[in-house]
Amino acid sequence: MIHLTAACGQQATQPPRASTADCQTIEHDVGQTEICGQPQRIAVMAPHMLDILLSLDVQPVGYAEFSSQGVGEPLSHIPVLGERVTSQPMYLGLRNTPSLEALLQLKPDLIIGESFQRQYYERFSQIAPTLLYSSNRKDEWQHSLRGVAQALERSTQAEQVIEIYQQKLAATRIALAPIVATKPNLLLMGAFKLPQAFSANERQDFLGGLFEDLGFQLVLPSDEKSVDDWLSMEILPQMPADIIFALISTHLREDAVSHIQQVWQQNPITRSLPSTQTDQVYFLDAYLFYNIRGPITAQLIMDKARALLAPDERTS
Repeated sequence: MIHLTAACGQQATQPPRASTADCQTIEHDVGQTEICGQPQRIAVMAPHMLDILLSLDVQPVGYAEFSSQGVGEPLSHIPVLGERVTSQPMYLGLRNTPSLEALLQLKPDLIIGESFQRQYYERFSQIAPTLLYSSNRKDEWQHSLRGVAQALERSTQAEQVIEIYQQKLAATRIALAPIVATKPNLLLMGAFKLPQAFSANERQDFLGGLFEDLGFQLVLPSDEKSVDDWLSMEILPQMPADIIFALISTHLREDAVSHIQQVWQQNPITRSLPSTQTDQVYFLDAYLFYNIRGPITAQLIMDKARALLAPDERTS
């Protein structure tokens, strides 16, 4: 038996592949991968790719997430997308530092992940054909969806997924139009470090692009800093927002939302904001908004925005 972990440099033996009579080359964001036959045992190495796989009605045999508990055992809980997972996938560890040993023991015939995992690409590829895609930018999920669908011979279904998404987007934009007409300026705030600092989503990332497509104008600092930059609380009054979504990481502490709400009300800067005065600040779990990016997530975010901002509108 070959032993392989993220901490060692040992090489894995390539597992047997399907007949080369039915092979195709799939381009992805880290290279080109030959896939023979139709993969059946698929390991997903990040939440974005779980969204992509489930949108194609395919279940994973393994999954890497944000916890280090129970590596090599079936997952008992998956945030947000868990009710759509019926396969009890084996837990492969942290998406940033996955367990290569658990992945090897799983014996997948396809590995799909995100391009930030490129440092593992060679070792993933020694275990099974591997596809890695970017997901942070607006509409990049459609590129990864089409690539994975090609590998799984589900390209027609991928186009249906995109069409359903576009229909949902159009319907949600109509439902939110009265809100956008009177409160067009939206701040998507990473509130993890309040009251010391915050971040603001830009127009071309997944979340910002989605809300711009819904008709909102994103509120940004004047120098167009990106979501990766932490901003001083002192500039908040210079960023007039009609609505604020304060996104909070709840996996580190159970009372994170109530804690940030208390911080918000005690801070003189945030307490004085017009959006606070009009009760248009919403404190939300960041997992849905930040940690997953794909067609299922986008629809869930649209449903959440509609429920918060236009609760009297009939959903579709």
